[in-house]
Amino acid sequence: MAIVALVAYLGAALVGLVFLLVSRKSNTSGAADGTSFLEVLAVGIPFSFLGVIVGYLTGISRDSAVGSVLPGVLTLLGALTLYLGANGGKKAILASATMIYLSIALVTGVGYGSRLRVKFDDFQSSPVQQLLQANTEASIKSYRQSIGLDEDTKSLAYLQHMADIEAQLKKYRKSIGLDQATP
Repeated sequence: MAIVALVAYLGAALVGLVFLLVSRKSNTSGAADGTSFLEVLAVGIPFSFLGVIVGYLTGISRDSAVGSVLPGVLTLLGALTLYLGANGGKKAILASATMIYLSIALVTGVGYGSRLRVKFDDFQSSPVQQLLQANTEASIKSYRQSIGLDEDTKSLAYLQHMADIEAQLKKYRKSIGLDQATP
């Protein structure tokens, strides 16, 4: 997971560097905005890790996590866009770099999580896993037969647990004065 985050961060750092160079070239006033490459990299670290983690959890999820994650990410990106509109210069470049970092890391995390989910599904349906599961079930069936239980009988631990619950219920009913025949 850390390697995926590092790859996403480095990829986003490359895009951030290009973005920084383009923004400096397009600055027509000639005034430097003071944003250094190290600042752009430092801003990207937390957002890259956030993007990879959210993306990973979205990708590995079997539920429709996209419906929950996407509005949150779009809200965050919208807030950053509003911030860009309100402030210019150095803050605008850093906010833009943050959007780039988060977006690239999110896509990378989703891809990694999806790949792991597919690998797990493939493993679960593999002949090796099915053979292991069949052997486990055969061992349980053999053990149940060796202690005198048929396939439909609950385990001894379950039966003991239910007997303990019934005894406690009987004791409670007696303590509050209820007839044992009442449910």
